[in-house]
Amino acid sequence: MCLRSSISALEFLTAMNCNIDDEGFVAIFLALAGNSSLKGLNTLKNRSEIRDTRTWMTLCRALCDETNISCTYYSNHTLQALSVHRTFSVFISSLVAMNVNENKFEVARQKILETHFSGGSGFLHVFASMPETVMPFAIAWIGRNTLGLESTLMFNVVRGFPGIFCMSHESTTGVKKWKR
Repeated sequence: MCLRSSISALEFLTAMNCNIDDEGFVAIFLALAGNSSLKGLNTLKNRSEIRDTRTWMTLCRALCDETNISCTYYSNHTLQALSVHRTFSVFISSLVAMNVNENKFEVARQKILETHFSGGSGFLHVFASMPETVMPFAIAWIGRNTLGLESTLMFNVVRGFPGIFCMSHESTTGVKKWKR
């Protein structure tokens, strides 16, 4: 119950020799979804290890819920250290590593970009249904920094919606200049 509370001040949890099974891990991982304070979780030296892939999926969902952009935004962005009896996936490691960044807005943004917009041009359906008044803000949000993924993403947006960008290579010498 303490982990589920949005006002919890618990930053590190060590649960060693507690005989936690998959059901217990699921309860802990479900609680992480709403937690914004826990930075470290150590469950080493338990008699049981995580055996069920659904338990790992629960952890993945807590760290980065891919259901939609809003769910990803409200996922856990604080867990920075995880020690469990069994080795976890590279994906989970990357999510935990992202959470080290103190700017949680940037962590959420990075997870959203990697989860919902990194699939080549397949993500363009998100922009197709977007109101024209919102699209400039979304495009600016995508291009906010230059970690590499954003530039590829921006390229795909420009390529996917050429009509909203002026892409003329023609000379502007014949353009009439307006006087004030």
